Amino acid sequence: MSVLVYFSSVSGENVYTNQSGEISSAGAIFRIIVHFLPLFFYVFYRVKIKKIFKDNYRLFDYLALLIIFTLMLAIPFSTLADRFNLYLIMFDIFILSYLYSELKAFNRNFMVVSVVFFNTLMLVIWLNFGAWSAAWLPYQNYLINYLMESI
Repeated sequence: MSVLVYFSSVSGENVYTNQSGEISSAGAIFRIIVHFLPLFFYVFYRVKIKKIFKDNYRLFDYLALLIIFTLMLAIPFSTLADRFNLYLIMFDIFILSYLYSELKAFNRNFMVVSVVFFNTLMLVIWLNFGAWSAAWLPYQNYLINYLMESI
């Protein structure tokens, strides 16, 4: 992975590794740090997860290492790390769904409310303070607009 990042940064044509300061993701580190809570639960429940997923548990090990690698990558190449971050959401979904199955009813409800609250908080912070959030509001989906106009 490091070799690929190096070669892509040498070419100078890749916008994700542009060091001129024009392309950067200011909140990339914060969005990557969000993965550390599921990473903590993965390390804590790794033995049980290994029994459930048997041969596929190595994928979770690689994703856990990728979370740490992406955090280190976010310092020089924040936009590239932010793009990797999108793929790490699947790790969170698997680990949090496993954790959900292990919890009791009250704790399950608390977990669901917490996940919804923190994701909503991240969205509100981005909508209020993000440099490009104005370009996303109001969000327009051409397919939905076409369907609504044809009805």
